[in-house]
Amino acid sequence: MSEREAILEIFAQNNVAVEDASQQENLLSDLVNALVNIQDPEMSLNILDLALIYGVTINEQGVVDIEMTLTRPGCPFAEEMPRMVEDAVKSINGVKDASVKVVWDPPW
Repeated sequence: MSEREAILEIFAQNNVAVEDASQQENLLSDLVNALVNIQDPEMSLNILDLALIYGVTINEQGVVDIEMTLTRPGCPFAEEMPRMVEDAVKSINGVKDASVKVVWDPPW
């Protein structure tokens, strides 16, 4: 299995859809590494293992849009977590911009 296939399998396990991801395999790898390194402070698990990432769109210009949820609506890190994700993704070489949207459907 290629690195790209392994990364896409990780995303598939977490129900993440990646549009137009074929342009840069390294970008996908770096994206997975960035997300795996973000821990939910309350649960001490990374946000990919918790399946908090619901959607990832990467366009040809290197703009990444992420839909994620939180473990609960009253999460004390509700403002901090999306910023952590956005900052981590923006730091990836090849990413021109990133935005994170918190969604509640489907419920976590």
